Amino acid sequence: MKRKKTNNIKIYQDSKELPFSIYKRIVQSGDFFYMVKGYEPGDYVKADIEQLKDKFHEIEEDYANSMNTKNSEVLMYGEIAAVTNEFNKYNIIILLIDEVI
Repeated sequence: MKRKKTNNIKIYQDSKELPFSIYKRIVQSGDFFYMVKGYEPGDYVKADIEQLKDKFHEIEEDYANSMNTKNSEVLMYGEIAAVTNEFNKYNIIILLIDEVI
C-alpha cells in the first residue's frame, strides 16, 4: 500500500470549507484525521488528534449557529409578510367603508 507523506498539513477551518461528505465520514468513523485536507485512510499524518477534534467541534458549533441564524431570518421574513398581508386587508376594509359612506 502506498502511503502519502504529509509534511505540510492543512486542516478545514470553518463550516463553509468542510464538505458534507467529510463531515459525514468523521461522524460515522470517529476518525478526526479527516479534518486534514486530502486525508485518506492509511495516510501517515503528523497532527495532534485533540486539536483536530476541537476544530471539528468548533466547526459543528459554527454550522449550528449559522443554521439558527438562517432559520430566524426566514421566520422574521414570514412574520413581516403576514403583517403586511394583514395591513393590506385592513386598508381594503377602510377603503370599502369610505366608499359606502
